[in-house]
Amino acid sequence: QKTLEQIKQSVTGMLEQKKFLSEIRNHLASSEVWRVKDKGECWICPYCRQAIGNVVIASQFLMMESAPALIARHLKERCIAYRNGAQPAAKPEELQAAVEVPAEEKAAPAAGADNAQSDWIRSELKQMKSQMEMNKDVARGLEEARKKQLEMLPQCPKVPGFDFASIYKPCTSLGGDFFDFVQVSPNEVGIAIGDVSGHGIEAAIVMSMTKKLLNVHGRGKSYAGATLRATNRDIFEDLDTRTFITVVYGVLNTQKKIFNFVRAGHTMPILYNPKRNPDLQILSSNGIVVGVDRGTSFDAVLEEKEVVLKPGDVLVFYTDGLSETMDAKVEILGDERVAEVVRQYGKYDMEYLIHRLDLVAAEYRGDGAQAADIAIVAVKVNEAG
Repeated sequence: QKTLEQIKQSVTGMLEQKKFLSEIRNHLASSEVWRVKDKGECWICPYCRQAIGNVVIASQFLMMESAPALIARHLKERCIAYRNGAQPAAKPEELQAAVEVPAEEKAAPAAGADNAQSDWIRSELKQMKSQMEMNKDVARGLEEARKKQLEMLPQCPKVPGFDFASIYKPCTSLGGDFFDFVQVSPNEVGIAIGDVSGHGIEAAIVMSMTKKLLNVHGRGKSYAGATLRATNRDIFEDLDTRTFITVVYGVLNTQKKIFNFVRAGHTMPILYNPKRNPDLQILSSNGIVVGVDRGTSFDAVLEEKEVVLKPGDVLVFYTDGLSETMDAKVEILGDERVAEVVRQYGKYDMEYLIHRLDLVAAEYRGDGAQAADIAIVAVKVNEAG
């Protein structure tokens, strides 16, 4: 069993790595100097100005899916010119010139030169081409899987007196963010939203496992803490040391209008009602992420809270892909701006509210590509309810 301090250090390291990967994706999406490649489709580092042979950016999928982790490793472990937080001084044309040797400078091979190096180069090129073809096949398969994933998104519950809305936008072929609704009992609905560390196939598999366990353990359990503790115990053995899940899970009693919830390291939900004082509240509760502890520390830290809802109350749940949307200056949108959008548009129906949240993120991002998955769930207690 890990101590709580060890868990905190581990989670801090994982969150820093996740943030670094998000920054790299944003650079690749918005900055031309980060997208320079040589004739072999290999990425050229804008710091050390070398072509990195194992970082192939032959397609948008490869650039945003597999390249960021390899680039992060190069910058942190191998690049002699990289300094944390520093922007590259090179220009795209300078990088291209650094790896392209003019024809007149190319020397003819010496007679009788050793052919071993040439054979090795041909072998490497053959393997690279083969890998690129495999990546293309994987990309096609992932696109099909993405379509299936989007087709399987849960439908919002139809509950008299309540207005539900949701949106889900993965940044790559397969997403690790998720939301779900659990039929706990005839008068209780479980609401879950979460974020699996990483992207792609592994994150999608872990996401599916988490949703299934929340559904299985949530049935009949009126208290959210019991469901999340059981989910953590079951999924712990199946995760490696680099994978974790942030989750908010709550049980909405639609008859008594009580919301019971727990939070495992996830972005805090928002409660808004212009008739409350204050009109906007951040629903905080203690909890460490799912999957880093078998249960002793996780169970002890997890804090269960309860909110008595009133007519006009709006609950908003979202993943950090929304609040950490970056602009061209690599500055994040932030939770405060998200809260202001909720305050401005929370009086309307929930479909319009989440549309405005999505629109604000898109406008803030500008021409840059979406660097992280986004999931949003909004629930409103109708005035007549």
